[in-house]
Amino acid sequence: MFNRILFPTSGSPISPKIANMICQLIKEDHDRQVQILTVAEFPNMPSNVSMLLDDAGVHVEDVILEDVRARIDQVVKIFEENSIPYHIKIATGDPIKTIIKEADAFQADLLIVGHHGESSFADFLFKGNITVQLINEAKCPVMVLK
Repeated sequence: MFNRILFPTSGSPISPKIANMICQLIKEDHDRQVQILTVAEFPNMPSNVSMLLDDAGVHVEDVILEDVRARIDQVVKIFEENSIPYHIKIATGDPIKTIIKEADAFQADLLIVGHHGESSFADFLFKGNITVQLINEAKCPVMVLK
């Protein structure tokens, strides 16, 4: 039924539950494709701060990418324990636009996301909840897990 599953994750506490759900959906059909997507956001820093960090041998992009990999390790472990093939994609940009763009590029026929209610009230009023925006903008079905 669903052959190309996109799993955008920030490594939130619900991520292992979603990974386990994907394993249940796929079960023995390993012809299906799973792509784990993480959208890394690189902060804009004043040039003098960037230069100081570079001089100290600290590369912000490397630190952020290392953190991203550490956050998705737990879901990767679940897929490996269940012998589920997967691909990892790390992208940058606005999370909503990037997830939609990657879903289209991957030709996802299912997007599985978590609803964890971590958005502030102000974010919800002015930007909207990420899950709600994905439901409204995705071209494919969106499964939301709580």
